[in-house]
Amino acid sequence: MIQKNILQRKADAAFEQQPKVSGEFFALTYGSLVRQLTRDFGDDIDSVNQQLFEMGLRIGHRLADEYLAKSGVEPCRSFRDTATAVATVGAKMFLGVEAEAVMRSEDGNEYSVVLRENPLALYVELPEAFRKTLWYSNVLCGVVQGALSMVGYDTRVAFKSDTLRGDEVTEVTVKRVTEKGK
Repeated sequence: MIQKNILQRKADAAFEQQPKVSGEFFALTYGSLVRQLTRDFGDDIDSVNQQLFEMGLRIGHRLADEYLAKSGVEPCRSFRDTATAVATVGAKMFLGVEAEAVMRSEDGNEYSVVLRENPLALYVELPEAFRKTLWYSNVLCGVVQGALSMVGYDTRVAFKSDTLRGDEVTEVTVKRVTEKGK
């Protein structure tokens, strides 16, 4: 089991080494991207959600290499350790925020990443028409699933809650897909 305090120190060190982009600039640029997608796809918000997810997959594939090269974290020995590393180190290293991994299944094959603050959601208020259908930060789900696929985990990642929808926290669920009989 990976010790969380050690991971937090490594996350802080990795974050300090990362090149920085203004959080406001990043949030506004991402907001412009989402706005353009909603214009391009009109009423088909499911396609917007899918486009954001697919962008995230491609980003996650690249970030996995960077994480492994620069985080200084020892290889994870279990899916549970991976959950802690994604939430503690990955969120800090790439988003500059703290997150928490919460195990959701007895068998250890499902967890949630809980973000108290979402840097993508700065300055954002969803129009009422999008509140129930648009997962504004869906790129995050794609990033997590893409990164985990690069280290050998077949997962399904989706939003459970989002502060932009009026929820208390932003929560992403990560479920490991296992072969039948295993």
